[in-house]
Amino acid sequence: MHNMASSFSIPVDSLRSVTFTEKYGTTPSIMDYARYNYVAQPEDRGVRLTPPELGVYDYYAIKVNYQPISEATTAEEENQVVQGWIAEKASDPMYRYGKQQIRGVYDPSALTEDLGDDAVKAGNYGMDNLKYILKHLNEWMQSQDKDYSYRMHIYNELVYQCRGYLYNAYVNIGGVYLTERFMGDPKPSFQVVPKEVQKRNTLFLLRHLKNLEWLDDFVHTGNLHVGAPKSQEVISFFAGALLNTKRVSLCAYWEPNTYTPKEFLDDVYAEVWESTLKGRKPRLSERYLQQAMLSGLFARLMPAYKIDPEQQSQGPMFIGRRECMLGETGINHEEVAGFGLHYGVYNVAHDYSMHLYYPLLQRIEKLLRQKVGTVDRETNLHYSYLLEMIEDFRNAR
Repeated sequence: MHNMASSFSIPVDSLRSVTFTEKYGTTPSIMDYARYNYVAQPEDRGVRLTPPELGVYDYYAIKVNYQPISEATTAEEENQVVQGWIAEKASDPMYRYGKQQIRGVYDPSALTEDLGDDAVKAGNYGMDNLKYILKHLNEWMQSQDKDYSYRMHIYNELVYQCRGYLYNAYVNIGGVYLTERFMGDPKPSFQVVPKEVQKRNTLFLLRHLKNLEWLDDFVHTGNLHVGAPKSQEVISFFAGALLNTKRVSLCAYWEPNTYTPKEFLDDVYAEVWESTLKGRKPRLSERYLQQAMLSGLFARLMPAYKIDPEQQSQGPMFIGRRECMLGETGINHEEVAGFGLHYGVYNVAHDYSMHLYYPLLQRIEKLLRQKVGTVDRETNLHYSYLLEMIEDFRNAR
C-alpha cells in the first residue's frame, strides 16, 4: 500500500544536500508519491532529484512481511519476533506508515506529491523553481517547440504545481496528525497541528494568493493561452476555503489552546485587506481575492433556507495524478488492518463560528467606506463595486 507519510520524515533542507539525497533520494519509500525534488535549487549541483528504487522503509516492510524466521516453531513465536522488529522502529519517523487520504483530507503529514516536513519552506522553494522555469521557458524551448504546444503543456503543469504547493499548506490549517495505533505504540491516534504551524501556513497561503501576477506575466505567457488569468483560476480554487472555519473549529474543540476560528478569521482579514489598511493600491490578485472573500462571506451569512449546498464549498479537493485503484485485486482491503484508505474525519455539526462572520462583514464595510474617495480612480472603482456588492447582499436577504 502507499505510504504517504514517508516523505514527511525528511527535513526540507536535507533535500538540498548531496550526501543525504544520494543515500535516501526524496523519500524513505517508493510507495510515497514523492515524484521529483522540487525543493532543490538551481545552485544545488549534484543533488539527487528522484525517489529511490527502494527506500529504507521499503526494505523494512519487505523484512517484516517476508524474512524467514527459522528459529520460530509456531505462528505465535514468529509474530513475537516480528513485533519486536516493529517496536524497534516505532519512534523513528522514517518507518512511520501513513495511509492515503482521498476524501476528508485532514493529515498534512500524509499527502500525495509533497516533500519534506515543512509545507511552507518546501512550498517557497517550489515556488522559486516555478518562477525560474517560467522565466526561462521560451529561452530553453525556442528552437524545439515551434508551435508552442510543449510550452503550453509545461505551463499548465506549472499552474498545477503552484496550486499543489498552496494546497499542502492549506491542509495544515485545522490539520490533524493521524496514526493508526495499536496498544503500546508511542504515538497517540491523533494530534492537532500546533497553533504556530497552522498560523504560519495560513499566512503562507494568503500571501501567495495575493501575489500571483507572476503566473500571468505576458512576456512569458503571451503565446501560451487565451482566457482568464491563471492567477484568478488558482484563487478561485481556494476561494471556498478562505472562510471555512469547520476544520479549525474542530481542532479547537479537541485542543483548546490551539488556533481558534476567531484568530484564523482575524489573520485572513489582515492579509486579504492589507493593501487597503495601509493605503496601498491593491494588485490585480489582491482585488480578485478581496472580491472572492466577500462572496464567501455572503454565502455563509445567507439564511439557511436560501443556501444551495453545492455552492457552499467546504474547501478545495486536490487529488494526485494517480487515483488509488480500489478493489483492484478483488480483496476487501478494509477488512484487514493496515490496508485500505485512511478512515474519514467528519465534522458535520461542531462549528460555532457563525457569530464571527457578521462582525467581519461590518469590519470590511467600515474599512471600505473610510477608504473610498481617498485613493486613485481604479482603486476607487474597485472599492465602490465591493460596497455595491454588500448593499445588494443586504437588500437580497
